[in-house]
Amino acid sequence: MAEEQDVAEDKARAKRPMASCRECGSEFAPQRQVERLKKKLGEGATMIEVCPACRRKLYARGLYEAHRKTTSEQAGGP
Repeated sequence: MAEEQDVAEDKARAKRPMASCRECGSEFAPQRQVERLKKKLGEGATMIEVCPACRRKLYARGLYEAHRKTTSEQAGGP
């Protein structure tokens, strides 16, 4: 009986529309959850539409660019 319930829950989960990452296109979260978070957090919450893997890459890229800018300014470069 419990196994039948698990199968039914899996089928229901499979029917839910998923949100796609705006960077790589992979599905990463239920669309309903993403829409709810966007509504709650407002227009500035753009990273909600990005999967965790791409979010890490974008964050790392931002840190790297900030580091390059800081070190070039300290060295007297452009």
